[in-house]
Amino acid sequence: SPDMPEYWVAAGVCRMYSIGLFSYAVDYYSTLSPGLPSNQATDISEDFAGRVWLSFQGGTGGGAVWDNGTWRMFGTGTSPMQTNQVAQVLAAGEDVWFGHTDRTGFSIYSPNWRRFPFTASSQQPGVLYNEVTRTWAALGSALGYIDSNSWMTTSVSGVNSPIQAIQRGSDGLLWLGTSANGVVGWSPTSTVVYSEATGLPSDNVTALVRD
Repeated sequence: SPDMPEYWVAAGVCRMYSIGLFSYAVDYYSTLSPGLPSNQATDISEDFAGRVWLSFQGGTGGGAVWDNGTWRMFGTGTSPMQTNQVAQVLAAGEDVWFGHTDRTGFSIYSPNWRRFPFTASSQQPGVLYNEVTRTWAALGSALGYIDSNSWMTTSVSGVNSPIQAIQRGSDGLLWLGTSANGVVGWSPTSTVVYSEATGLPSDNVTALVRD
C-alpha cells in the first residue's frame, strides 16, 4: 500500500514490509508454516484487491493466495485445477490464470474454475500479459486468448521459437520477445520483425518494457 510498502520474494516465500522510516520486517512462509504446498515458488501476482497469488512446483505443488494475513491453498485434491505443477500465475481482473508445466493448458479461477486445454503439444503455457480487455498467453511460438468464453489461438508470422515476453506498444502493436526470432511487433493484419540481421545484439529476447 502507499503508506506501508511491502515486497514479496518468490523464494520460500518471503514478505518484506515497512514498519517505520527506513525500518522493515520480514515474514517467511514455507511448507512448515503455514503449510505451503512447496518451498519452490515459481511465480507471483497481486490482484486489484491486494491479494497475492503464487504458483508452485515440487512437493505437492499447486497454487496459494495470501489475503491480508490468511492463506488459502489450491491443488487437484481441493479444486478442479488440472495438475499441481504450476509455473505461471497472473491475476487479471476477477480471473486468476495458472499455467501448467506438465499439461498444454491453463486452469483459470474466477471464482468458478475453467479449464482450457490445447491440442498441440508444442503449445506449452508460457508468459502471460494482461490488458483491460484481454489476457494474452504465450503458447510456444503462438498466442492464445479468450474470446466470448472460447479459447482462441493464433500463429505469428515470422516466429517459430518460444515467445518469452509480451508488451503492448504505443503504436498499438503487441510486441513479442522470442528465444530465436528477435522481437516481433504483431497485429492481426501486420507483423514487423527485428533481429540480429537488422541490428539487434541477439535474437534471444527475454524481457520487454514500455517507457
